[in-house]
Amino acid sequence: MNRRRFMQMTSGVFATLVMPLGMLQAQPYASPVSAENVALFLRVSEFLTDKDDLKLIVAQRALSNLMLEDSVLIDKLRELDAAIIQSGLPNAVAFSKSVLMQNAQIADLAKKITKAWYLGYTGTPLPFTVSDDVRFVTYTDALMYRPTLDATIIPSFSREKPNYWFNPPAHLMNQRS
Repeated sequence: MNRRRFMQMTSGVFATLVMPLGMLQAQPYASPVSAENVALFLRVSEFLTDKDDLKLIVAQRALSNLMLEDSVLIDKLRELDAAIIQSGLPNAVAFSKSVLMQNAQIADLAKKITKAWYLGYTGTPLPFTVSDDVRFVTYTDALMYRPTLDATIIPSFSREKPNYWFNPPAHLMNQRS
């Protein structure tokens, strides 16, 4: 057996035995969504967040991830949109205080959508576990950073040594209470 034949056989064995194991463990990834559904999701999201500058690409990611959690999400989204339009509510604050939020299905969907925009992920993180259903949507465009954007930067790395935040700054140590 020559070297070339050995490499071909080894590659074939790897492809037939090892690769299927990786495919079995793979989690489903977000699938593309229709432009109509993204437009609907964006309209509802803009209402729920009181923001009119939400990014389309983030809406696509959030909707795709939410659809992986709930196979009938689009039907629920259409019902939520119709309920919002029919109620004539002017904004999210009025919506959150309305009787619509007493409907568990509407309240749950509204919270999931808002959470995806503000936290930048979908799903529920489970502490002290290896896996959960959390799926990434965005980091830098998460709405939770907007209120302090003029005073702080979006943290992406430690600007000091590990645990630099643990001790108060030196100038505060010299102040008396």
